[in-house]
Amino acid sequence: MVTLKPITENAFANFVDEAVSSYAQANIESGRWSKVEALELSRTELSKILSNGLATEGHFVFEIVADEEANSVGYLWLGESRRGSSKVAFIYQIEIKPEYRRKGYARQALHAAEAFCTSKGWSGIGLPMVSKIPFMSGGR
Repeated sequence: MVTLKPITENAFANFVDEAVSSYAQANIESGRWSKVEALELSRTELSKILSNGLATEGHFVFEIVADEEANSVGYLWLGESRRGSSKVAFIYQIEIKPEYRRKGYARQALHAAEAFCTSKGWSGIGLPMVSKIPFMSGGR
């Protein structure tokens, strides 16, 4: 069983570093960015979305904590958005650390995210358009 724990400032710094690196690498591999520019472009895009860091309104970054491990096994970043008259959550990133993959933690984290969204009164969870929203980590 996993729980979603609001990320601490220290863990947020690690999350940012990992998110920037992961997104930069994905854009290098896709041919969208050169290796020379990728990290800078990735940091710029992240800073636009999370303009006030953890205090950015409508964004929630969590550590995924496995009860049996008693430590963080990954991260989940949700952002609030409007869809018509309803509010929904978008999953900007879900990342399970390599040593914890293939154990069902991502699936459990998505169930916990669903409960969080219900508690906020949001009507659903979706994925933003990848072409418009950065930090969609495919399969990571």
